[in-house]
Amino acid sequence: MDLGDGLSLQVLHTPGHSPGSISLWLSQEGALFSADAIPIAGGMPVYEDIRASALSIQRLKSVQGIKVLLSAWDEPRLGIEAYHSMDGGQDYLQRIHDAVIGVADVRLDSMELCRRVLEELGLPRVMANPIVARSFQASMSMLNQRDLLQDRS
Repeated sequence: MDLGDGLSLQVLHTPGHSPGSISLWLSQEGALFSADAIPIAGGMPVYEDIRASALSIQRLKSVQGIKVLLSAWDEPRLGIEAYHSMDGGQDYLQRIHDAVIGVADVRLDSMELCRRVLEELGLPRVMANPIVARSFQASMSMLNQRDLLQDRS
């Protein structure tokens, strides 16, 4: 998308937090607006599709020349710190998925699963709410897939 003055904006589909999530890349400025795509370790985990979230971060990590990462969940990250922040977000999603696998029991209701996963992650019980519980449920359909980035085919 041409913004005039030689500036262009690239819209990147980054589903996971929600199906229609996007990030914006302003290449001339080296600015990546990642919206809700990159979770912060220890923060409240909110997403609809954990694998799509991990793959979206992978896509953002492939963007070359990021000078500043502007995320909804974090302070601006400059240069290499932007890429480290994305690595941290991916690692956090994988730790969440591993915790869900570790405590998964089909007899648990979603809120009890949520409380157990939070405990496994060392996160405060106050984070247990229906939105976080729904996020953890996203891993339940992937119990046989340990690595979120692994190709399922």
